Amino acid sequence: QRMRIALQKKADPAASLAEERVRLIALLLEALDLKTAQAEWAQIPELEQSSKNAQEIHLRIAAADGTLTQLLESWRSADTVSTDALRGAAVTLRNSGNKDAALTILEFLYRHELAQGHLDAPTFLGLAEVRIERNDVAGALIQLRRMVLVTADPFETLMPAADLLSTYGKNVEAAEFVRLRVHAVPWDAYAKLRLVGVGPSENRVAVLTAVGTDPQVPYRSE
Repeated sequence: QRMRIALQKKADPAASLAEERVRLIALLLEALDLKTAQAEWAQIPELEQSSKNAQEIHLRIAAADGTLTQLLESWRSADTVSTDALRGAAVTLRNSGNKDAALTILEFLYRHELAQGHLDAPTFLGLAEVRIERNDVAGALIQLRRMVLVTADPFETLMPAADLLSTYGKNVEAAEFVRLRVHAVPWDAYAKLRLVGVGPSENRVAVLTAVGTDPQVPYRSE
């Protein structure tokens, strides 16, 4: 135990220096001093560049110097990419006004998760949202329909898909998923009410009447 502590103490100065450089680079990027930030990054040993904080900084440098696509491509088959680093860099870049770089990172993140076999609803929803923000509604629908096909509990993904589309004003597209929910779970009164909101061609009076007279619909008492 004492030997382990001694070894850790010996290792700490180098790790600490790398982390200090990472913090300095963050400040330099905020000050828009890219050249100095790049010079400081070059001083960080390669072994220390795989930490979460270092990866996040690397992404921000790449976004600033125009090499983000190349960096992400080099990480495509890597299994040491930190999802927290990707999310953190995306948030920072979006907050600083670089929405395009943020979306590029998020798309890489979600596609990387899918490639790793993480076929869960949040991943598909995240990727679909990126496509919507890039004005690619058709691409978003492809991901949402795929989500319904491959996730473990597809009926539970229908309303989140509709909600995402509605958030961006895509009510016509949202109605597709609400209709599927109503068909699959006909006792879901909430889904029927949502269909009234997103489906302009539906018989709203008939739907509201059916919900109001359905004895299985729960009512809250105030």
